[in-house]
Amino acid sequence: MVVDVGANRGQSVEEWADLFPGGHLLLLEGNPSTADVLDGVVATRRQRLAAAAAEAAVGAGPEAAGGPAAAATIQVVRALVGNATRRVKFRSSVGGRSSELSGIFPDSTPESDTDKFAYTTIPMDTLDNVLRRATQTLPPALRVPPVAGTPRRRTYPVDLLKVDTEGWDVVALSGAPATLAATRMVLWECHIKMAVASGPRTTHAQAAALLDAFGFESYKLGRDALLRFDGDWYDRRLDVGPYMGWHNCLAVRRDEPLRRRLLSKLNGIQACAAPWGLTASV
Repeated sequence: MVVDVGANRGQSVEEWADLFPGGHLLLLEGNPSTADVLDGVVATRRQRLAAAAAEAAVGAGPEAAGGPAAAATIQVVRALVGNATRRVKFRSSVGGRSSELSGIFPDSTPESDTDKFAYTTIPMDTLDNVLRRATQTLPPALRVPPVAGTPRRRTYPVDLLKVDTEGWDVVALSGAPATLAATRMVLWECHIKMAVASGPRTTHAQAAALLDAFGFESYKLGRDALLRFDGDWYDRRLDVGPYMGWHNCLAVRRDEPLRRRLLSKLNGIQACAAPWGLTASV
């Protein structure tokens, strides 16, 4: 199962479906206007697949054996994910357009650009609570357990947890101990808003420590190489200045059977050399 937190307008739906054929895609979107677009994208995809299946069935004839591989099932959940169950201020772009500046907005920060953004108060919940409700009707193998545990190797319900909440990723992950315990790999975004006044002021160090507690190694994904940043690999400069920008980060379990092959494919070199001129020492 793929859990996409901050699925936006469904830009990754086809990619997830190709990578996990026959799997279950659980798409979460907290921006109400963007969720409307996501619903439309998913509905259109379902209609297209149904039409293609019907056409294939007619062309195949009654004597055809087997059939095409099962398509991924898709479930859309409207939910704003955070580290607690409460109502929060949310800023969204006027007109429903996706924006890097949309997202949770601190009450202590003055509202600005009211001609471009709408400010509302909407409910927020933890990822654990959202997934517990969303998976309770799925087959047992896909249900997220109610409390954090230590599943046996290769029995994780969530193959990939992708989080992109416009700077609030670490906050979302901190409210997901049961989910992290049930996940094989995590892909999250280091966002410039992590470090600004209108953001949560979270760091790579906090993310790495949180994920390390659940058995994950943490890497920043560069164009040509990986940069590991958990434990002794952490470099303080990752959380200051120009390094605190938009980068994708991958957390992979130390006991993941595909770990070595995956990292080799992503990195190209075994030693995970440090890009951006950073060293691996503290």
